[in-house]
Amino acid sequence: MVVAICEDNEKEAQRLQEMAAQYADAHQLPLQICVYASAEELLEQSRTIVYDAAVLDIYLKGMTGLEAARRLTEWDPRCRVILATVSRAHALEAYGIGAVHYLVKPVKYQDFEEAMERCCRERSQIMEAAATAPGLEICTERSRFLVRQDVIHYIEMWEKRATVHTKYCDYVTWMPLKELYGHLDTEIFLKVQRSYIVNMGYISRLSGGRCVLKNGLDIAVSRMNRNAVKTRYEHFIFQEARCRQ
Repeated sequence: MVVAICEDNEKEAQRLQEMAAQYADAHQLPLQICVYASAEELLEQSRTIVYDAAVLDIYLKGMTGLEAARRLTEWDPRCRVILATVSRAHALEAYGIGAVHYLVKPVKYQDFEEAMERCCRERSQIMEAAATAPGLEICTERSRFLVRQDVIHYIEMWEKRATVHTKYCDYVTWMPLKELYGHLDTEIFLKVQRSYIVNMGYISRLSGGRCVLKNGLDIAVSRMNRNAVKTRYEHFIFQEARCRQ
C-alpha cells in the first residue's frame, strides 16, 4: 500500500508518518510512505507514483489541500483522500469532493486508524468491482479503469468532460458521451438527453418530462425523445418485475 502525506509542518508530518507506520505494523500491512511539504510537489510526483491513499493538510502554502485532493482524485479515482486541519469549517466541502475522512488536529491515533480502515475498505470494494468483467473501460487523464457496469449510477457531460458516477467513486474522462454509451448495456442504460446517461435501476421517478434519480438529481428529458424514453423505461420496469416473480 502506498500512502502520501502532504503537510508543511515538519512536526505534524512526522507525527502522521509515525501513525501510518503504527497502523501498518498493527495490521501487518506492507506500506510505502511518501512525505511532501507542498501540494504542488505531491501532484508532480503523482505523475509516476500511484497512491492508494493520501493524507493532506488543508491549509498548505500555495495550493490548498482541498484543491490538490480534487486534482488527485480526478487523475486517479481509486486514491482515497483523508483531509486534516485545525478547523471543522471545511468538513462539508471535504466530503463533497469525496474525502473518506476529516481529521481535526491534533490528530489522535484512534481517529487516524478509523480513517485508514475506511480507505482500505473502500479501496477493496473499488478493486473488487473493477475486476469483474464485462465492464466499461474508462480512460482518465492518467489511467485506464475497467468499471463494472451495474455499479454505474449515471454519466453526465459538462464542458466536454464526462463524469461517470458510480456506487464507489467518480471518474472524470474526456471520452465523448456517444462513445461511452456505445459500450454500455442498453437494456440497463438510457440516454435521457444529450448530456445524461442514466442507469434505469437508479431512477426514482420518470414523469412529466422529468427524470429524478435516487440521489435527488432532477434531469429534464429531451422533448424530442420523451415518448421513446418513457417506453424504454416502462419496458425496463416490466422486465424487472418479471424477474422478481
